[in-house]
Amino acid sequence: MATLPLSDIVNVTLEISPMAAVRSGFNLGLIIGNSAVIPPSERVRLYSGLTAMIEDGFTTSDPEYSAATLYFGQNPRPTRLAVGRWGLTDGPVVQAVMACRAANSEWYACTVCGAESEDVLAIASYIEAAEPKSAFFYTTADTDVLTGTALTAGYETGAADPSTDISGGTANKFKIAVDGDASDPPDYQGVTLALTGLNTGNLIAAAMQEEIRAIGGAYSAVTVSYADGVYIITSGTTGLLSRVRVANGDTNNVAAALKIGAVNGAVDTDGAGSIMSDLKEKQYMRTLGQYSTVTDAAAAILGYAMGANTGVANSAYTLAYKTEVGVSTEDLTLTQVATIKGQNGNVYISRGNTYNLFEQGIMADGTPFDEVINLDMLSNDIQLACMDLLTSVRKVPQTEDGVTMLIDAITGPCVDARNRGFIAPGVWKAEPILTLNTGDALSQGFLVLSESIASQSASDRSARISPPIYVPIKLAGAIEHVNITVKVNR
Repeated sequence: MATLPLSDIVNVTLEISPMAAVRSGFNLGLIIGNSAVIPPSERVRLYSGLTAMIEDGFTTSDPEYSAATLYFGQNPRPTRLAVGRWGLTDGPVVQAVMACRAANSEWYACTVCGAESEDVLAIASYIEAAEPKSAFFYTTADTDVLTGTALTAGYETGAADPSTDISGGTANKFKIAVDGDASDPPDYQGVTLALTGLNTGNLIAAAMQEEIRAIGGAYSAVTVSYADGVYIITSGTTGLLSRVRVANGDTNNVAAALKIGAVNGAVDTDGAGSIMSDLKEKQYMRTLGQYSTVTDAAAAILGYAMGANTGVANSAYTLAYKTEVGVSTEDLTLTQVATIKGQNGNVYISRGNTYNLFEQGIMADGTPFDEVINLDMLSNDIQLACMDLLTSVRKVPQTEDGVTMLIDAITGPCVDARNRGFIAPGVWKAEPILTLNTGDALSQGFLVLSESIASQSASDRSARISPPIYVPIKLAGAIEHVNITVKVNR
């Protein structure tokens, strides 16, 4: 006997909503080195521990392994580590950092094994504007940090004719001659860099030009410009008219440093000064520096930062006063510690014969690291929450109800930030925003406000743009210094 389908009476259609975008955990650190284990074509590999690194070909003497020992040795222990490769043909290490960012968008903060001052400056400049948002931890043992000496660029004062034209050679390196005086007009030295047909052995001309341009972001008061077939590098430390020019040749590698050494009688002057002082002056918010005589010590505090960032309730933390397992404290005077902190630097020291403390957990501009990472997490979560809404519904109407849908989507990440302990109820002390006035209480620690649909311009409405939405938040902050007065009455 035939049976007819029920769908003629009750028809059920199954519609599965799109999956929400995977949120970044903001708990993956990256260590970059030049050990030949990871091929440059792969660039980045993930590891869950030191054993996995050994199984993959790293040895206990490799810089990446030593840094990973510090990274994984912290409490709480991070669960994963990304290791990146700095290939020999990459040029400046900042190019390797950029390649690692392109190869893997999941890591949040990085450190580079054995990074020199010029590397740190170039990486810090890149990280400040990198996408996705990132942070950079570096280690320095430069004694100039202990005195806070301002950073200056290296330069050369040229002899009568310091340039030698070897444009027909096959060398894979360049030389630079620098005019360090302030003559007017300046005594330009050097030869034109051939833009075509340049035989540079294993390095192509384009790669060398990229290294030349990298100098501009690697030294204080140095800029790079190109005119009339010549790269001109200007150093403000020896007067505004100081110039250098680039020649192809076999004397010096432009990627190594601005300081070149004597060239045909030119007199070399070293660059000097504190890298921390320079980064503070540049007000970089995404670079954290640690003074330490322990190689790559910053990998330890990077490990703590990634291990502690679980994202669960009450998981907010600061880097102040944490223990760096595997790192020796520095034997410094109070004046030296104050000098480091005055440059917005960090240091691992012993206090009271009992406590080994990482102080103070701040970036080069003075912003606490915990604020940087939590604001990055909040903005990322808000962005993805709105994208999930836009992609999961048929449409968000351009009405007050539609704006309410956006506000509801934004509210969730704010609640999560409050649950983590990053934001908390308090009094709004900044400028008024729409209905929020200075002195008003933020009972939830945040508000989500928007301008009205009726106030939209015709162009915004035609472009289907929402009214401006504002999210004022009140940070929970942290207490890191305590003043106590004990009053005694006999």
